[in-house]
Amino acid sequence: MTDRIEAAISTFAGGWSYTRSFTHPYIATRLTPQVLQLHDGPRSNPNADVRRDEFVCFGCSPSEALEAAASAAKGKFAVCFVLPLGADDAEVRKEFKLLGCRLGATEAFMENDSPQIDATEPIIPIVRIADQSHADAIGKAWRRKQILSRDIGNENAIHRVYTIHNGDKFIGSCGSIRFGNTSWISSLYVDAEYRRKGLGTALMTRVMADDRTFGITNNVLLASHSGAMLYPQIGFRQLGTLYIYNPPKGLRGM
Repeated sequence: MTDRIEAAISTFAGGWSYTRSFTHPYIATRLTPQVLQLHDGPRSNPNADVRRDEFVCFGCSPSEALEAAASAAKGKFAVCFVLPLGADDAEVRKEFKLLGCRLGATEAFMENDSPQIDATEPIIPIVRIADQSHADAIGKAWRRKQILSRDIGNENAIHRVYTIHNGDKFIGSCGSIRFGNTSWISSLYVDAEYRRKGLGTALMTRVMADDRTFGITNNVLLASHSGAMLYPQIGFRQLGTLYIYNPPKGLRGM
């Protein structure tokens, strides 16, 4: 299980960094075997604002995680602490509380390594972004870029994005970011008006079915509490839980 969680963490770090690098590089740096730092790349303007650093920690104590984060962070930061499925989190919660940290959220680490994915037929067709005009329209709907030009229509793309429309109305999308034979499932979204119609499942299964045709054998994602109950229906299983802690008030990096 430990190896699978470590592999899932690497996929998450790579996928999260890839999507956050659309406007400026966001880098995954391994500080120790137990701690990954996700952070802004160097900026030409030393006075420019930097995004929050995130430290993904697995296999260390809360105090070790906080110490590593505080010593390496460039400013504001969060500690993302991973525990395997079934682990008792009482002592971890207690130690973070004693350190003055506040729990912001928890998310389930999940994977799907099913060799065959049966795509669900949606009530509205799913289309992969294959040209710049489609990409621009989705970026406008999201109010931010969703895919890099180099990945559009490229069969060797790192990142593929699939969308659903009802006429000119954007309804939903889902993406896959490849790292070797694994992928990070990103940005699943369905418009509130169209939820509970199977469109989220259709998007997910279409993305993963195409992944299998491209040689991707494993999909990884983070899920909310409700998602963690729904995703097993399409083959996902939980590996562990990610606890997102904010540091004590006033504690910043260098």
